[in-house]
Amino acid sequence: MLKIPEGFENAVNDYKLNLVQVRESESLQFGTQDVNTVFEVIRKIFKKDYEGLERRYRHQEIDSELGLVIGAITESKELMRHALRQKRGQMNVCTALEELKMEGIKEGAISGIIKTYQEFDRPPSDAALKIQMEYGLGQQEAREYVRRYWRKK
Repeated sequence: MLKIPEGFENAVNDYKLNLVQVRESESLQFGTQDVNTVFEVIRKIFKKDYEGLERRYRHQEIDSELGLVIGAITESKELMRHALRQKRGQMNVCTALEELKMEGIKEGAISGIIKTYQEFDRPPSDAALKIQMEYGLGQQEAREYVRRYWRKK
């Protein structure tokens, strides 16, 4: 993969490296069940096969460190937060994904409220108060949502 200038060949190590593409790894079996689990869950998340994930892992706990790895690779902050809350214990992937789904629904609803208030030329403070009351949020958290979703004109 590297074009090494003449005379520098001895200065560069030529390590053999096997790369694995997670999305195309169905036929691979790894030496430990944990690695197999990580790959299987990540494949299902990337394919958006949440029903398959639910069927397979509904009643199965995994180590929270595996959940942290899965969350990092899939860029799921909620999955990582859920894993970190378990403090080196066991976690249920489906529960974490359900929380993620509910958080997404909440975010969408809050975003809609804020955009509606903006379309009707209501002040941002009114939108913050509405979502604060609707979702039982603190004043600071409600203001943060308004800052995040209020479109600049």
